[in-house]
Amino acid sequence: MVSELCKCLDPVVTAWNNRPLHDTSYPFVIVDALVLKVREDGRVRSRGALVGIGVNTDGNREVLGLMLGDNESEASLSEFFGWLKSRGLRDVDLIVSDDHGGLVRAILDAPDMDTARLLFNQVIEAYETKAPKAMAVLEAGFEDATAVLLLPQKYRKRLRTTNGLERLNEEICRRERVIRIFPNRESALRLIGTLLMEIDEKWASGKKYLDMTDYLDWRRAKAPQASLKVTRIS
Repeated sequence: MVSELCKCLDPVVTAWNNRPLHDTSYPFVIVDALVLKVREDGRVRSRGALVGIGVNTDGNREVLGLMLGDNESEASLSEFFGWLKSRGLRDVDLIVSDDHGGLVRAILDAPDMDTARLLFNQVIEAYETKAPKAMAVLEAGFEDATAVLLLPQKYRKRLRTTNGLERLNEEICRRERVIRIFPNRESALRLIGTLLMEIDEKWASGKKYLDMTDYLDWRRAKAPQASLKVTRIS
């Protein structure tokens, strides 16, 4: 009976999770993934739960959506962003995720791109023979990792990592640890989706996450330069 009652939540969660996003724009999007255990075809399988949050032009955070994928692969991420885009996600200037490794904190703390490149070159010169594989990873991820330095300084600390999702992930994990293994995908989407709806509602009635005044001024000044070196959804 409890299971049948819980299933009544499915259309509510589905409608919220697929709501249009075209009423506003989201300059900053933060994406993270959690690994869940789900029983499928008589076996327990690891599935990646992708969660995206956005900061809109008013400076408020919103939970953009939840998708349960087969894993945390590039294909799953591409499908996730394609789904967000189909719902109206637009005008994204920066996407933050944990997808890139091999980053040096000194580079992320640099005050501007010129300093970041100087520190980057020093690191490469010092370690390219001692740790060639690590330096190759650093080179591959440098442009994406330092994209945040193009934004006004006041936004960099909160947007250079996925720490903005930490509290949300803690709440998900606290409930997931009780269940341990979800009986199916629907139950995982139901539980996590309901929690995300609750958190989204709290964010909507809480204080602003960021003051966007400086960002909006910066964006207007940069408007003629269409090719910003920032990760974007086009």
